Amino acid sequence: MIATDTPFNWLRLFRAKVPQGMILVAIVMLLPGCASPSMDRLTIHLSESGAISINGKRIPLAEVPDRLRKMGATQKTGVRIETPPGISKYTLQTITKTLASQGYTRLFFTAPEQVSATVKKKQDRPLRRR
Repeated sequence: MIATDTPFNWLRLFRAKVPQGMILVAIVMLLPGCASPSMDRLTIHLSESGAISINGKRIPLAEVPDRLRKMGATQKTGVRIETPPGISKYTLQTITKTLASQGYTRLFFTAPEQVSATVKKKQDRPLRRR
């Protein structure tokens, strides 16, 4: 019986059951997922006036592709664009054309995430007489 009280014993047990070639294949397959930028980092926020901000900093539209590139985005990376309700279609088309001309074709337009909660008021109950 193999003692499993230390991490090294777990490693020996793992090696005994899994061929080393499979471990290498798993590491190679999972590594690109760890190195790719996350969608949370690559979110563009639009205000109702059409101003663009990334990570809370307002930037002009012409600098958005360069900023995405600096953040580690490739042309295959999806970019989420949070749009407020009622923004003009012209603004969305302009942003799409600018990003597409630089090779960013995976654009996801979403509504801003909103959280709402309702609290019911506790109803007053009449006192019971005994």
